[in-house]
Amino acid sequence: MALLALSSLLFDGCTAPENGSGFVKMVDGAFVVHDKPFFPVAINYIVSCWSDDGDLWAGPGKDYARIDPEARPTKELCIKALKADMELIREAGFNTVRLVGIGEIARDREGYWLPTYTIRDADTLVELAPDDKRYSDALKGVLEIAREAGLRSILLVTVHADVPATTSHFEWVADHLANDTSILAFDLFNEPLYFDVPERPKHVVADIAKHWHELMRDHAPNHLYTIGLTGIRETFEFDPNILGADFISFHPYEYEPDQVRNEMRWYHNNVDVPWIVGETSIPADNDSVPYEEQRQFALSTMKQSRACGAIGYSWWHFQDVAWGRFHADYMGVLDREGVTRTKSGAEVRGTPKPVMKALTSFDPWADPGECICLPNYLNYSNGKVSKITGRLIDEHGEPINEGTVMAWNEHWTASYHTTSGSNGRFDLRGTFFFHHWMVSATRHGMERGDCEPVAFKRGPDGIPAYELGDIVVERLSFVK
Repeated sequence: MALLALSSLLFDGCTAPENGSGFVKMVDGAFVVHDKPFFPVAINYIVSCWSDDGDLWAGPGKDYARIDPEARPTKELCIKALKADMELIREAGFNTVRLVGIGEIARDREGYWLPTYTIRDADTLVELAPDDKRYSDALKGVLEIAREAGLRSILLVTVHADVPATTSHFEWVADHLANDTSILAFDLFNEPLYFDVPERPKHVVADIAKHWHELMRDHAPNHLYTIGLTGIRETFEFDPNILGADFISFHPYEYEPDQVRNEMRWYHNNVDVPWIVGETSIPADNDSVPYEEQRQFALSTMKQSRACGAIGYSWWHFQDVAWGRFHADYMGVLDREGVTRTKSGAEVRGTPKPVMKALTSFDPWADPGECICLPNYLNYSNGKVSKITGRLIDEHGEPINEGTVMAWNEHWTASYHTTSGSNGRFDLRGTFFFHHWMVSATRHGMERGDCEPVAFKRGPDGIPAYELGDIVVERLSFVK
């Protein structure tokens, strides 16, 4: 395998305070450290926990490539690999890493069960004692390695409203890390649209958010906290303006043409709390999708995010994996071929893709220009099989601008979404017949219903349409 010197491929980007000294604060809607502005340019990094013969340790994600795939992932090898990866990330120009995996316990069991892997790569669960030093040492060790590399950390520690053990777990973690200034923020939930199973009305979500706020006040008063939302589609329940987080981490992905930049425009117009891009990416294997397309996506979305008010940007994720799905397998900034050497001589399996330099060369302090409104802003899909139309109004009969409309097929397995225009009208198009719909708007409630394909009528454009008429969506009484 060829050895590539990292310095020949990459260069220093946005700086971070050395060794993560000083807590990150939020001042006037922006990150500040020691009275100086800070813009997180981050990479998502999966940390797996390993166990063997009563011991427990942390290492790179199980599915990241290893220097020696045949070697047992011992504690020594895992620590060595973590250090090399963090060195590479910092030398590339990233200043922040979002740590995924190590901070989360299983939610479907009583007590504290940590998902781990054995040295034979088999899944297992390890029951943690109420104050398990093995786990605290593993967690602190990862944070220390990131800090020594010069990186801030966002730590995902999911708190499920219906699983008390996750609350206790967070309290324990936050108490142990109360003085760790390298932690930029705790991420208290990742994508409730997918991982918060019950359907919740917004007043219940507001109560959950109040609980999160109290947890932070009591156990992590010096740290910021965030919540990871998939984007516009969360408005039906986890409305970003009712959560009370220090900042929102949005996770927009390109499921439809220009969806990511269009979503950022919506955040700019409708979200009144600070926000970052917590995850985004498109896959590229330099075969079916050229690396250049991935690079251009990064450049255009970073520019749009800054123009639309983002105070940070994070890419999903560190390295390509082999999960068996193209969309997920090739989103890394590092491929799985060759070996890259850091300045210290540490070796990392994989070679940086062009997207890595595109991300870290972006200047967040330069004028990004206008938060552009693309031609397909009110309809990403432009499908021609069916559409639903109507108008969103509030309880006073006033049109709701940029309310959210979403519709599904018969079995709830596929959906499209759009937003309403300034007159409240919407026109949602799909590549299948719609059967179910929901509408909402930030700081407003939610309405829903069904539409039978036999009731669709073909209009002048030839697309079968179902007119819903005026839909009243009342403003939330508990929101100012």
